[in-house]
Amino acid sequence: PIWGFIGKVEKIMRPGAEAENKYFLFTHVHFEISYNDDQVIEINLSTDPLKTIDITADESMSVRFSYSVHWKPTTITYANRMEKYSRYSFLPEHLE
Repeated sequence: PIWGFIGKVEKIMRPGAEAENKYFLFTHVHFEISYNDDQVIEINLSTDPLKTIDITADESMSVRFSYSVHWKPTTITYANRMEKYSRYSFLPEHLE
């Protein structure tokens, strides 16, 4: 599984004015990939909250995205890669 946020919403409060939402898209993602031999065990995705673009206007625009990757060896086997997620009740009993 890969989990991550693609953007954020900021509520702008101004005295005497109605609250306004601003919508931002993250433009940089970082992948941390855990692997055992030649098998990917887990991928974590994080974003840089300082690298965003304002998409509130909902108009066509060009966006430059970037990413970085860190490969992290693990001793967890491919067969046991889902064990840590079995503790969460919101997941179905069988994912595959």
